[in-house]
Amino acid sequence: MDPFQPLPSKIDGRQTAVIKSTCRLCYNGCGVLVRVEKGRPISVTGDPEHPLSKGALCPRGRSALELLNHPDRLRYPLKRSGPRGSGRWERITWDVALDEIVRGLNRARDRHGPQSVVFMRGGSKGTSDDHLSRLANIFGTPNVSTTSSICYSPCSLASKHTYGFMAYPDMAHPPCCIVLWGFNPRKTHPSMYRELSQAMAAGARLLSIDPYATDEKADLQLRPRPGSDGALALGLARIIIEEGLEDQSFIRKWTVGFRRLCNHLEPYTPDRSSP
Repeated sequence: MDPFQPLPSKIDGRQTAVIKSTCRLCYNGCGVLVRVEKGRPISVTGDPEHPLSKGALCPRGRSALELLNHPDRLRYPLKRSGPRGSGRWERITWDVALDEIVRGLNRARDRHGPQSVVFMRGGSKGTSDDHLSRLANIFGTPNVSTTSSICYSPCSLASKHTYGFMAYPDMAHPPCCIVLWGFNPRKTHPSMYRELSQAMAAGARLLSIDPYATDEKADLQLRPRPGSDGALALGLARIIIEEGLEDQSFIRKWTVGFRRLCNHLEPYTPDRSSP
């Protein structure tokens, strides 16, 4: 079937259609097959022809129709009609909702200045992330926040600071050791976990660092107390340097402050850094 075929507008009770699409409940973009009857989706399954996901679908993707059809899904604006916490709401029109938002924003700006307002957004689903930033810029505030601080951004920033770009692991040439640090691809990234499993079958060892035991296939599981993994990382860095395992030529060519780092690592003995 043509993957760009539009969603059928009319399908009688005896006909169905299967539409190729992409799951956007996260940024992995796994391929899905949407089965449609009478113009409505009735099932979502993984697309085995997708070049990356190859038919795998995580629990989020499998729950797509539940999210779409759940009776508590918010489908129109609601305004609180009782005291905070009372759970009493009334439905209002979009025009009324937009007017309420405008009045609230202007009131905050006039009383406390535009920088008293923080614009918060979730992950984009097929739209640009720039729209809210542009609105905040016009309003006069630099305060735009997202959920990315506990999601994608730390991974991206660490990779860029380490390698200069967002690196993707090369599992096709299996490394000797794979470290999963606070990451559970078995549940959240099926396509990567397939590659990881193939690497382990070829001899790679798996180290999992997570307060929750995420993978029974791991050769070693470290379960640090929540919030203590920073100390664990510093302790590991100290041992690497003490045993001369660091890449000295890389450090001389590409880094600054290495001596300061060594001084900072002094207190992080194995006893102090133990998970």
